[in-house]
This record gives sequence, structure tokens and C-alpha cells, in this order.
Amino acid sequence: MSAFSYHIDRMKHVLFLLDFMLKKQCPPRWGLRRRAINRHYLLFVAGGSLELNWNGAWLTMEAGKYALLVPGDVVEARAVSAETPEIVLLAFAYYEAPARANAGNTKRGAAEEPAADAESASLFGSRSRGLQAYGAPVMKLLRQLEAAAEERDDMGQWRRNMLLQQLFFAMAGEARSGARAHGGMREAIRRLVAYLDEHYMQEDLSLQALAESYGISWSNFSGIFKKYVGVRPIDYLTRLRMNHAKARLLQPLRMEEVARQVGYRDPLYFSRIFKKTIGVSPSVYRKNLDREHIVTLSPHVNDYLLALELQPFATLPYAGNDQLDGLLPYIADKLKDIRIIGERPQDWEALIRANPRMILGSDGGGRARLSPLSNIAPTVNVPLKDDWRSLLFELSALLDRKAQYTRWIRHFEQKAAGARRRLSKELRREETVMVLIASANELRVYGGRRQLGEILYRELGLLPPRGITLQDHYTCVTPEQLIRFDPDHIFLATTNSNLNRAQVRELLESDAWHRLSAVRKGNVYEVQSWLNGHAPIQHSLSIDIALSHLLKGASR
Repeated sequence: MSAFSYHIDRMKHVLFLLDFMLKKQCPPRWGLRRRAINRHYLLFVAGGSLELNWNGAWLTMEAGKYALLVPGDVVEARAVSAETPEIVLLAFAYYEAPARANAGNTKRGAAEEPAADAESASLFGSRSRGLQAYGAPVMKLLRQLEAAAEERDDMGQWRRNMLLQQLFFAMAGEARSGARAHGGMREAIRRLVAYLDEHYMQEDLSLQALAESYGISWSNFSGIFKKYVGVRPIDYLTRLRMNHAKARLLQPLRMEEVARQVGYRDPLYFSRIFKKTIGVSPSVYRKNLDREHIVTLSPHVNDYLLALELQPFATLPYAGNDQLDGLLPYIADKLKDIRIIGERPQDWEALIRANPRMILGSDGGGRARLSPLSNIAPTVNVPLKDDWRSLLFELSALLDRKAQYTRWIRHFEQKAAGARRRLSKELRREETVMVLIASANELRVYGGRRQLGEILYRELGLLPPRGITLQDHYTCVTPEQLIRFDPDHIFLATTNSNLNRAQVRELLESDAWHRLSAVRKGNVYEVQSWLNGHAPIQHSLSIDIALSHLLKGASR
């Protein structure tokens, strides 16, 4: 959602006041050290570009972009090119009157007077902010503000505040127009992708005609599609067809028939595309499906295979501090007979002798790492992603395990539903639950986008602390900032790293920690870091562990 559309209904009651304006041509190798923000700022990039670390995520800000920073944000910035950035920084406060104003009930949006409920009281909630583009009207008002800065008297201050009011109006208008255009294009791409998913087998499928039929210019189509989907349209269609081809290669079909059923008239051309995409020819892929052994180059892929009732033959070791004999601790007992391989020549020689059915890689090594192994067995890149269900389904199709996929998903959803019913009886509806992770030298509060937060908030229907949403990944915080969330329950994930343990010990001894409601009530649950993953067995165990802790907390 656009930065100023979320609370647009309240802005007509707001008076903005400019504290100061700074225009700066940054020097070479310029950087801003990591710091917590204690007031409201607008940061505009008027020239060049910079990278902004905003609450733990690095974003690229090019000329024509701005960001709204509010008290509590943690930021860091640096120049990223020879063309150093030119920035304009506005510090401001605001006063908001209720719709039926009275003099004693006016709220000031300033850091020194925080509202009791920051997410609902703040004009700029965390759910509604992001990098925004600005156009000529905003640039014109910035120039006028710069000129008005020379007027030092009270009339000059009044003029600057009026210009700031106009600036917010112009930005709100641009954001609303951009949101409408963005929403319309996103819907067009969604419908277009749905059409491809259903009609991929058409031999005469024209991407240009399809784009134009959905009102998208062909010259801009590839860039727009990649923006919303993550890959170019031709790559999406090719991968879609190859995934369906892999499923058909499990069946006793002639190669010409497989090619025709996934949209290719020429089986030789289909074979070339298949080998380029998958790493081996269709005939080699089909031949190797009868082999028994599967090798994984990512320890996390083993979780998915076990959920599909497959035992991998060999794997690269898991390098986490909590590893057990080179394995993820929660599945180590299930993989006690698996071979742990390194990257020594003798390890690959052992693989050749084992004649594996397939080698599964992951994003960490990419295709460059898989390519030398294609002479040993068919190699498939397995991109680990937030949506673990879709990855489990893709693997089930690849390995002919759809029945096992269906069984696992049914079991998982029944477990989640049962846990939801139990928690709804034991916890009050307004009780909040926080996921707090000690990672390296920082503390992270997780939202519901992935990992343990996804299980607690999406699967178990628990309420995140105020200021944290289902769309958030994580937010970096200091111990002192935890009070603004003040949850009723905290899941604190740690590892056996000395650095992390020292950080956690310092947190647990701090005054800020002991002011939290969850700490005072004894509702803090320390769990292992592996619980904050995103794989099927991990998530199933997360439900069990979360349910056990929360029911004990409710009984106290």
C-alpha cells in the first residue's frame, strides 16, 4: 500500500510543521552509520543513488525516490556508485486534531510524546510505508522550500509550514495515483500468469499477442512481468513446460508425445530446451528415474525428502552451530545412515560409484555448482523459498511422490486446525505473541511472512504484537525498543554460539527486558534456532513446541 493512502482520511485533520531542511551533495565513499531514528524525516534522493538499510533490509534509492522515516526505525546508508548521491532531508512534526476537535485532545506526532498504541495512533503505520517515487510537482515544492529557508522571520517559518503542507498533499496524490496504476497492472499480470498456467501446452502460444490482449505494451512487457513474477515471461513459460514435461516422462509416452503435450511441435527442439533448462536430456532424465539414490547439496532439502517418505543417499554437511554429526539436529535420528560428503575428489568418486538417481542442489550453489555433476546423474536446482508448500509439491511431481505430498499436507493441516482449536479455548483473543531472534549482533522481531512467524500467525491464528504484520519478514530492534511491542508471550530463539549466548545474556539482564509484560508473567519460551526455519518437518515440530509452551503459559 502507498505511503500516504493508508491514513488518508485522517490527513485532512493534520498540521505539518517543518523543524529543519538539509540539502547535501554527499562526498565520495559517503556513508551513514547505523542508528535509531528519534523523529520524523522525509529523505529524498535528488541525484545519484544510495543504498538504505531500513529496519534490516537493504533497499536501493535512486534519484526520484524518497522514504518516510519515523521514530523507532533503524537505518544505515551508503553511496553505491561513482555518482555520489544528492539528498534532501526534511525533519518535521505534526499535530492531529480529532474530527470533532477540542483543544484538550490534540495529538502531536513527535518522538518525545509517543502514543500508547503506536500502530493505530501514528499517522504513518508500518504497514503503509515503503520507497516511493516523486515527480515534478514535489520537486518544485522542494525548491520553494529551499528558497523559503532564507526567510528567517516568523512569516518565513509560516510560509515553510504552508509549503510543507502542500508537499504532503502532492505526495499523497502521487502515491494514490501510483497505487491505482500498480494495482491494475498487478491484476493484469496475475490474470496473464493464470492463463499461461492453464494454456501452456498450446503450440501457437504468442507472448506478444497475450500481453497486448491484457493491455500491456510489448516493449515494456518483459520488464513489467519480471517485476511482479520474478523472472522473464519466456523463462516462466519454459520452466512451466519443463516441469510438466518431467511429470510426463514418468509415464510410458513417446518423446514426440511428451513434446507435443507441453507445447513443442519439434521433439529435437524440445530436447535441446529440456537439457538447457534441467541439465540433462529427456532420455537421460527418464533413464535415471529408475535409480535408487538421491544426493542433496543442501541439508535443508533433506527435510522435504523425508516428508515425501524418501531417504536421501548422501548430503553435504549442515554447518550450523547446533549440528549433530553434520546433520540438522531435529532430523539427525532419521538420517543416521546417510553418507556425509564434502567437496574432496574422493567424495565425488564415491558418488560416481554409487550411481545416484538424481542430484538436488539449492540456491546457495546455483547452476554453476551443479553443472560439473551432470555427468554423474541428472542435476536439478531446488530454489528454497518462502512458500514451502509449493516447493514440496514441485518436488513431489519431480520424484513421483504426489500421493505422499497429499498425505503430508492433510496431516499438517489437521494438526494445525487441532492446535488452533485448543489455543482458542486457552488464550484470550487479545493476547499477543512475539518471535524474537538473536542473530549475530542484532535482535530481530519476526513478522508472519515466513519461518516461525508464519506458523504462529498464519497457521495457528495467533496475534502478533502491535506494529508487526503478516507481511513483515523481520525488524531489527534494540532492547529498549521492545517495550513498544510489549507482547504477552515471547518465543526467544538462540543458538549455542558464544556470541549469541553473550548477547542473549545481556538482554535477559537488562532493565528493558524486565519491564516487558511477557517477562513479568513468566511467558518467555527459549527455543533452538533451527525452529525458525521454513520446511515441512520443521513447521510440524514448530506447531507441537509452540502449542506445548503456550498451553503451559496459559495454565499459570
